[in-house]
Amino acid sequence: MSFRTPGLHHVTATTDGDQEDLDFFAGTLGLSLIKQTVNFDDHDVYHFYYADAAGTPGSVMTTFPYGRRDVRQGQDGVGITSLVAFSAPVGSQTFWEQRFAERGVATESAEVMGRPALRISDPSGLPLAVAFGEDDRAGAPGLDAEVALRGVLGVQLRVRQAAPVAAFLADSFGMEVTQTETGHLAQAEGGGPGQMVELVEDASAPEAKNGLGTVHHVAFRARTDAERDALHDRLAAEGVKVTETRDRSYFRSIYFRDRERTGGVLFEVATDGPGFDLDEPAGALGRELRLPPGVDDEQAVREGLPDVAVPTP
Repeated sequence: MSFRTPGLHHVTATTDGDQEDLDFFAGTLGLSLIKQTVNFDDHDVYHFYYADAAGTPGSVMTTFPYGRRDVRQGQDGVGITSLVAFSAPVGSQTFWEQRFAERGVATESAEVMGRPALRISDPSGLPLAVAFGEDDRAGAPGLDAEVALRGVLGVQLRVRQAAPVAAFLADSFGMEVTQTETGHLAQAEGGGPGQMVELVEDASAPEAKNGLGTVHHVAFRARTDAERDALHDRLAAEGVKVTETRDRSYFRSIYFRDRERTGGVLFEVATDGPGFDLDEPAGALGRELRLPPGVDDEQAVREGLPDVAVPTP
């Protein structure tokens, strides 16, 4: 049976300061910090997960704050997730304009994925947007329900040629693709918040450089391990260099990057389960640092991380 993704699972970015990251995503944006952990491949670096209260797939934004490690500033270009858009309710634009102005966040009015939006950036320069429209998902509980963000609306990928990536998303991910003025819009299961990928074609842009203020990867949902495994085998048979399954505690994933199929963007396919309540009660997600299995010296890891405080929105 062909793989059909239900939509996005999460987006992960490389950002700057640890506390500045929390202050922006949990404080200014009012997203719930649902998990404090560390990078699986670098235990000296935090990995923060922001989402709705439950960590529902499609609402999740995660960050690696690498500012302490002398990582270069990233560069926009082709082969990267060039914009992450969050979904906010209809009628909340004035609230967000005032909130951003009060907190010194510059805004630019725009249209993103067919919705009125405010383009912004986080303290590391990561390109973001808050887009306004219908979304029946529950909002993050830090702000009033009438204005709270619902999670990720969709992502924008900047690629040199949109048609091959659009064909891959249609054929291999089961997404419905329509052509737009700037490229293509791919939507999972009929489209909607958390299910949209906009492909922006830019033949003249330079190659993107990963670093601070850039998205590291975009993850798509697989409902089950069996779905993910079947996709893995299909991609491998087609000659795609795809990783073996990696256990990320809260989901199990494969990763791949292909110049034609993904436009050079790093894709992840992550399972819906086990879920973020694996090691914390559902009503108390993100309150304590949780280390992944395999950490040799937990005390040394904890002592090596800077102290941070989770802000109140």
